[in-house]
Amino acid sequence: MSKLSEEKKKAFADVEDRFSRFMFGEPKENRESEEDKSRKDDGNPDEKLLKELDSLIKQAARIRRLLLKKQ
Repeated sequence: MSKLSEEKKKAFADVEDRFSRFMFGEPKENRESEEDKSRKDDGNPDEKLLKELDSLIKQAARIRRLLLKKQ
C-alpha cells in the first residue's frame, strides 16, 4: 500500500470520526479524548459548533489537496 493511500485512509477516518462526533455527540468508538472533554467545557454551544465546522472544513481542504496531488 502506498504512503499516499495510507494518508488518505487516515485522513478519511479522522474526518469520519469528527463528523460522527459533530452529528451524534460522541466519538465513533464511544470514548472521550482530551479534545472531546475540552469541547464540552467551551460553554456556548454555537461557538462549539462553529469551531467543529471550521475543523471539518480544514480537514476537507486537506483531503482535497491530497487528491489533487495524486492526479
